[in-house]
Amino acid sequence: EEFLERMRQQEKEMKREEKKYKKGARVNVKLPEWDKPYKGVIKSTKNGKFNIKLDDDEDGEEFEEIKKVKRQYIDLIPEEEINEEKIIKILILMNKIFY
Repeated sequence: EEFLERMRQQEKEMKREEKKYKKGARVNVKLPEWDKPYKGVIKSTKNGKFNIKLDDDEDGEEFEEIKKVKRQYIDLIPEEEINEEKIIKILILMNKIFY
């Protein structure tokens, strides 16, 4: 019985975690053929797969939306990292305005 209860708890936790992977969530994506992960935003989800719009790169190059990405290839970006990104963007903008 204790084993079954632990299994139920694990299942609940997994479902709770999966709910975080929704439209608008910031994620890192690394497909097997890529040499590194890229940041992006979940645009939609269907049948356990995700369409993701990658962030533009440093040179301003835009990437197409990636379709039907499996969950195993994405990780949520921690809230702290998202907040740091926002602060850096604000500082860059302020620097442009005042200098």
